[in-house]
Amino acid sequence: MSFVLNALMFSKLLASRKVDLPRMLFAAVVLFIWHGCQILGGPPQAFGQDADATEFRAVHFGFSGDVRLGHWNPISVTFADEGSAANVRRLELTCPDGDGVPVTYQIDPVLQAESPRTLQGWFRIGRLRGNLRIAAFDATDKLLASYETSVGTSMNEWPLTIHPSTSRILLAIAAPGSKLPRLIGNTPIQSLVPNVVPAPTPIELLPNSWLGYDGVHTIFLSIGSPEFIDQLGDVRLQAVMEWVSHGGHIVVFASANAASVFAANGKLSSWFPDAQVATEQPKSLARLESYINSPTPLLTSANTKATILDVQSKSSVMVVTQDNTVIIQRNAIGFGLVTLVGLPLDQEPLLSWQATPVLCDTLTNVSINSRDRIATQTNTNSGNDVADICNQLRVPLERFSAVSFIPFTAVAVAIGLFLLLIGPGDYWFLRQFGRQMHWTWFTFPLIAAGFAGFAYWLY
Repeated sequence: MSFVLNALMFSKLLASRKVDLPRMLFAAVVLFIWHGCQILGGPPQAFGQDADATEFRAVHFGFSGDVRLGHWNPISVTFADEGSAANVRRLELTCPDGDGVPVTYQIDPVLQAESPRTLQGWFRIGRLRGNLRIAAFDATDKLLASYETSVGTSMNEWPLTIHPSTSRILLAIAAPGSKLPRLIGNTPIQSLVPNVVPAPTPIELLPNSWLGYDGVHTIFLSIGSPEFIDQLGDVRLQAVMEWVSHGGHIVVFASANAASVFAANGKLSSWFPDAQVATEQPKSLARLESYINSPTPLLTSANTKATILDVQSKSSVMVVTQDNTVIIQRNAIGFGLVTLVGLPLDQEPLLSWQATPVLCDTLTNVSINSRDRIATQTNTNSGNDVADICNQLRVPLERFSAVSFIPFTAVAVAIGLFLLLIGPGDYWFLRQFGRQMHWTWFTFPLIAAGFAGFAYWLY
């Protein structure tokens, strides 16, 4: 087809007689040779293709297809056989950056232990409109497999659902087959900042590196038994811990059966060190209901009792307590935050409670009121008016007990008064007394010195 189009173009140019005939003949010979090579050698190969290359059996983007723009997101590729996956030494990904320019970067893939045919990496899309290309190479730089998809103009196009960077991805992690309640409530914050709850991601597709959780705002981890923590594996738990220490926020819903996880030498004992773990059955959960202003009670005739996992640690901050039983508490891990709720999310009574979405909203948006501050009673100057740990460490360095702040209004009025005195005031004074304008060389410094002394005396 291209050969026919080029022939028609050359015939029109020759008929117009507006081109140099020798140069036109030379270009025609070159194009004829090029098209002959195409016919003999086959069509030109596109990016990421090779004569021996194959397609991936499956490609998984983000968390069940949900991807956050401008952040690192996980990606998993599955081969048809284990041998091809084991031979991969690097993955090359090409994505559009914030300016729409294709950027290619190389990553060392991680082979999944549960699925030897699956490799995992991460990618970041800067903007819409462009192509996302994936290529797998072996140690000899031979292309083993490739995949390419379009990042269109729409936020919701298969196989990607791209969310803006202002949205918040709330990731729920629970045992396979668990039924989870609705995690998003109709709150004013939800109308301002859209929350996205992806479908449950299989455990084998969860990131093995903390960078894969870069686009996640909050993780909801429901622990029904210690076996589920063993199923997650040490590598994934370490990735979540590193993500939290880098500034992430995880909300853990734990049942009474998971007491050994937080006990001494437990896999999550470092989140609440030196904790005393027990199980309690309080007669009422009114404190939890009043914490979120719930009109419906948590304990009903169908659910008359609730077993609370009571984890008491000196390093944590108690948020909700009932009869000396800690229901909700928080602890800072690095620059991040761990919130522990002593009830499982995928079991009763939270599973059927109508106020569970409101509870999740409240725990996601770290409140800054007096009942929910990350502070101690002995440190009253710890920057509790900010929500993140990094600013809480920085704000006290800017506060000094012997220094009082001057209101901005007072500073603005003083500057305006000073300008009036050295300008129109000085001119009027010299015009009224003697008309000696050169005396401003003396009045101007006197006004400045007098105003500075007055300001010093005033504050």
